Amino acid sequence: MKYLLGVLGLALIIISTTLFLGVKAVPIDSTGSETDRSLIKVVTENQATTAAVGKEQAVTQPTLSGITTMDLQKHNTMSDCWVGYQQKVYDITTWLPKHPGSAKAILPYCGTAAEFEQAFTKKHGKSKVSLFMRVAVFMGDFSPQGDLQ
Repeated sequence: MKYLLGVLGLALIIISTTLFLGVKAVPIDSTGSETDRSLIKVVTENQATTAAVGKEQAVTQPTLSGITTMDLQKHNTMSDCWVGYQQKVYDITTWLPKHPGSAKAILPYCGTAAEFEQAFTKKHGKSKVSLFMRVAVFMGDFSPQGDLQ
């Protein structure tokens, strides 16, 4: 009987873990602000979008030499916004209309790397890096040296 209960308990743990696999907790600061609560929903939506379009993006992104400055600059619109951050390139198109500071705050930096990173750091410091990593879709390594080839 104890063996059966042990097996059932283990099965329950495995099923529970499987159901919650991939769900990331979004920390809410001590104030529990409405903005933070709305970001939880946005992060969840962006994770679903990332999963849905990931295969398509993997086909369209440059390979081997990475994403050059010229490649990055092509993605500079509200409907196609890529940015460089810490030598990586991210698609933040789906995040633009959801950004609490408005899409207009980010739009001038679409298609840039150094400019975006400087503006992001000036505005947020390190406080929003983990949120950025959750809402942005990784596209590839940034390779400005590829521009010289």
